[in-house]
Amino acid sequence: MLDADPWAAAQGFLPGRARELSTIAARWRVAASDGLQAVRITGEPGIGKSALLGAITGAVIGDGGRVARTRGDAAAPPLNPIARLVRTLAEGHGPEALAEGLRFDAEAVLALAPELRHGDEPVPAGRVVHLDIHRVADGFRRLLAWQAAVRPVALLIDDAANLDVASRAVLRNLVADRPVVHALLLVAEREEPEDEPALGDDTWATVVRLLGLPADELAAVIQRETAFTPGRALVDELAAATGGNPGFALEVVREADPARLAQGAVAVVSPAAEALARRRLHRLARLPGRDGIDHRLTVAAVLGDDIDLVLLEAVTSSSTPELAATLGR
Repeated sequence: MLDADPWAAAQGFLPGRARELSTIAARWRVAASDGLQAVRITGEPGIGKSALLGAITGAVIGDGGRVARTRGDAAAPPLNPIARLVRTLAEGHGPEALAEGLRFDAEAVLALAPELRHGDEPVPAGRVVHLDIHRVADGFRRLLAWQAAVRPVALLIDDAANLDVASRAVLRNLVADRPVVHALLLVAEREEPEDEPALGDDTWATVVRLLGLPADELAAVIQRETAFTPGRALVDELAAATGGNPGFALEVVREADPARLAQGAVAVVSPAAEALARRRLHRLARLPGRDGIDHRLTVAAVLGDDIDLVLLEAVTSSSTPELAATLGR
């Protein structure tokens, strides 16, 4: 357990993520004392990235920090995610205070959220266009530094794979400059072969990869979220069918017939879990051939029993008996 009570409480709220929360808590403490830190949280859909951000939010606030949270949205106007952060960081400050605090960067920052300059004046949709991205990045960094000087700030970005190019540029500029700002930047995003990390690379960020939960922790999540206590056989079945993915396991439980669920006789794999199996196979097929069949089988060994041997045979060009022996099936 962690020494800081808010982070210990977060561990209790989120079964199976004590190690991840400990890592992030350590980065938060460094950010609060020494300066900007970055954490990249990755994992497949349903694995619990958003839930982890929620637990972090409570821990940071309980630890005396401030949270500004946003998310990537492919349908939103450019820089909309950054504008949400600006509104949160500027909350409680009038136009005069913002102009004084941001000085020559005020114009660029307030262009993202014109209502901050004009009080409650309505703002038309799609307003953020033709802005100098370098001035926006400089202004955002000054706003963050101004607010983090009062108390440390955690910037939480969910669904970062959907961030627009301009928003990515602002965040990358912040990380590249590594200013002495008491802030922690957390970026949560899926990790697919075709996706480029929102921060560009992991050179400076601490990477936290969320994996499936063990059966005991999966059972704890199900009980907390549904008030249903699953038997061991059912939990083992759910863990095998979903790879320990809590989101998919909850989907199975919520869609199951209550009578069969009470008997522990559920044999249902959700469409989401089936899609996950296909996505895992897709990743496996994209592994570089130079790594050899042994490397592919090593990866296959952690995919779970939900991966059919016939499909795996097609991907690896190995026979089913060979695969069964290698994977211990």
